Amino acid sequence: MRDGEESVPEVQASVLRNVLTSESFLEKVALLLLTAVLSGFLLPYAIARYNNGVAARLKAADLARAKNDSIVQAQSKLVEDFANVVFTYETLAVDVSWYKTGAGKDDKLYQKAYERYSDKIVDLLSTWRSLSARSQTLTSPSVSSKINAFQLRVFAEQDTPMSRLNRRDASTKEWEEQHLRNEQMLGEAHALVSEIMDDVGLSKSNLHEGATLGHGGGSPR
Repeated sequence: MRDGEESVPEVQASVLRNVLTSESFLEKVALLLLTAVLSGFLLPYAIARYNNGVAARLKAADLARAKNDSIVQAQSKLVEDFANVVFTYETLAVDVSWYKTGAGKDDKLYQKAYERYSDKIVDLLSTWRSLSARSQTLTSPSVSSKINAFQLRVFAEQDTPMSRLNRRDASTKEWEEQHLRNEQMLGEAHALVSEIMDDVGLSKSNLHEGATLGHGGGSPR
């Protein structure tokens, strides 16, 4: 080996020393070490934060779902109660007028039907007004308006006219005209309940078990 020439191993060792002692290399090593240290603390923290966020979103979704289910149940109960009230009233009214028609004339049964009607009308109309108030918070203004409007029609087209007919012992023809009106109102009551169910997005399967739409005594015709 000539003087002044370094051997290959010595050159490689010198290069390695220069690399290891360079500022850029040390900075990179320090950065890697810092990253490793921070990852040990921050990664579990980040994962925990993410899991907590997921749990919070799931809980919020569950609460929203439960609230929605509660509203649906309340609306279902409202429609069920309204159906029972309106159909009970209409079948009582039909019973009264039926026993004064030519086909169903029976004074004794008429008296019993009118007594049933008189005994229940106050409670039915009171419940009707209560349902109207509930509908204002559970449904839309249009649904509440429909419930109120039909009750006003009941007063004007059924309750008041039948009271007058009863007081003055009206003719069979007059009672038959009222009976046709009562039957028409019963049909419109069915249509109204179906319309309200559509308005609030309910189907018959949503209604509480045991609800009987259109249930009532009903007279044979």
